[in-house]
Amino acid sequence: GTLLGGGATYFTTANIITSGLLSVAEPPQAPLGVLDFTPVGGLIALAGIAYIVVFAPRLLPERASRWQPAVMAQSVSLTRKAALCTAILGLSVSAAVLGLPTYLAMLGGALMALLSGLVTADEAYSMVEWRTIFLVAGMYSVGLALTQTGIAAALGALMVGAVQPFGALGLASGVFWLTIAFAHMM
Repeated sequence: GTLLGGGATYFTTANIITSGLLSVAEPPQAPLGVLDFTPVGGLIALAGIAYIVVFAPRLLPERASRWQPAVMAQSVSLTRKAALCTAILGLSVSAAVLGLPTYLAMLGGALMALLSGLVTADEAYSMVEWRTIFLVAGMYSVGLALTQTGIAAALGALMVGAVQPFGALGLASGVFWLTIAFAHMM
């Protein structure tokens, strides 16, 4: 639900790329704002969340969770931790909105969570999905190859040309479907 909802805002990789493509489109167009993706992304998010709620539980196998939440320290209340977590998230997102690169804003948020005692280093380490980290690292070389060979530019130009008559929302939709196709291929 979080990933689907993120698609309704500017803060996803595909949406940031889409906004950047507008400046090189023919004719050049103004970049999209934070909520310009909401009409398309919101509908996709609602459909996806409905699927998750109605159908997904029936498709998942029965198994025990391998991740157990850490035992919280007795001296710090749950309410205080929730407030601290919300404040750190707000600061991180605000820093990204104000121009700090998103990866640095989120890294800063993670460091604040560690330094404030919200999570311990062991808890943070155990929460990292290492398979995902290695998958993303492996995909970097594929992305680099697609960029250096010109395949990415050719596909991007082809997609922009196909969806340009539909305006900014068509461009957002086209990048979404192109991203889905490549993500499944990877």
